[in-house]
This record gives sequence, C-alpha cells and structure tokens, in this order.
Amino acid sequence: MPRQRAAEAVGADERVDDGPEARGIREQVVVIAKGAATIEATPEIVTRELIESLDRLGSDHADIYLMH
Repeated sequence: MPRQRAAEAVGADERVDDGPEARGIREQVVVIAKGAATIEATPEIVTRELIESLDRLGSDHADIYLMH
C-alpha cells in the first residue's frame, strides 16, 4: 500500500501564500516543520517531504524539524 503523507491525511496540502516571508517577518518568527517517523522514513523521503513542506510554507528553511 502506498504511504500517505501526513499533510495529505489532514488536508494540509494548500500553499501558504501570506506566510512570514511574504509578509517580511521571517526573521521574527520560528518556523517548525514536522514529519512522520515511520519505517519508510528514509533520508531521501524525509528530505523530499521537508522540501515539499517548505514549498507549501513559502520558506527556504525551517528553524525546527520534528519527527513524530
């Protein structure tokens, strides 16, 4: 069975167009991204999912990354 990303499971695949970078306040906030720690969480998959999350957030980096 194909793995479903957490963002897909909760319907959070929309891009944030008015995120902190778009508003010019990126250095004033802490951006937290998260991913699911599963048996399939290879470095390649975690990296891809982090990049996808950052794209949705409109950010080039996360200050904190959580795996749960």
